[in-house]
Amino acid sequence: MSKKISIELKNREIVKVLGRDSRNFLQGMISNDIRKVSKNHSIYAAFLTPQGKFLNDFFIMEFKDHLLLDCEEGREDSLMERLEDYKLGSDVTFQKQESYKVFALIAENFSMFNLEKKPLGSTVCFDTAVAFLDPRHERLGLRFIVPEKEGEEFFRKKGFTSATFDDYEKLRIPLGVPDGSRDIEIEKGLLMESGLNELNGIDWEKGCYLGQELTARTKFRALLKQRLIPVKSKDSCPERESEVFFQKESAGTVRSGIGNYAIALLKIDCLKEQKRTGKSFVSQGKTLTPILPDWIKI
Repeated sequence: MSKKISIELKNREIVKVLGRDSRNFLQGMISNDIRKVSKNHSIYAAFLTPQGKFLNDFFIMEFKDHLLLDCEEGREDSLMERLEDYKLGSDVTFQKQESYKVFALIAENFSMFNLEKKPLGSTVCFDTAVAFLDPRHERLGLRFIVPEKEGEEFFRKKGFTSATFDDYEKLRIPLGVPDGSRDIEIEKGLLMESGLNELNGIDWEKGCYLGQELTARTKFRALLKQRLIPVKSKDSCPERESEVFFQKESAGTVRSGIGNYAIALLKIDCLKEQKRTGKSFVSQGKTLTPILPDWIKI
């Protein structure tokens, strides 16, 4: 693979957030602190049910006089509808921006955008585009939101070679970084079991937000029973939602996958026992070996 590649993330959509109350409104809705968002910094965050279960994850950036949400394609309408339900008298509106595309740029450094040696989330705004270092993990590179007619030619002039979405998945999945509802079950998944704490998606000092109570309990009372973990098979990975077994007992489910790698939601007790005994996880007759990237804490 080229050292400098650009990948269109076709599973993403952009939503514009407008209105004088937009920041205060989102502050009470999301797991991260909207006060961190500026023209120089973007964040990763989640939106939960009142019971603390996962609904959506997204990136938030400031662009010109408004905010942008980089969210999951196909679920942007339900996200806007749910947020509308909570706004009451707040001056905030949500608009889908179909003329924008999202790209991931992968390179050894991003000095060409003045982002070399900058912290995750660091952001640069252009006349018609915005770019930020992925807040979740340094290996996920730079996210670039750009008008659909400008992206590929702009990146080519900067020395980037086009790659496929599968190339991005071959980076993301072995790293164990979840991709929205493909990995975190809607209205069931928890942020702590999905790694959002380590991936900079939760702020523990910001104050109250929707679903905060359960999120805090799972952290401070050590209530986690399962965890999203990357796994590897000797051949192709099992199908999504396949049940995973450990010593003939149900131990979890497979989520997204590519090639012989997948992300699976596995019981923590089984992970500890597997580490102690060396015995295997199995799904659809295939042996699965857990991989623990250095960012995952169990």
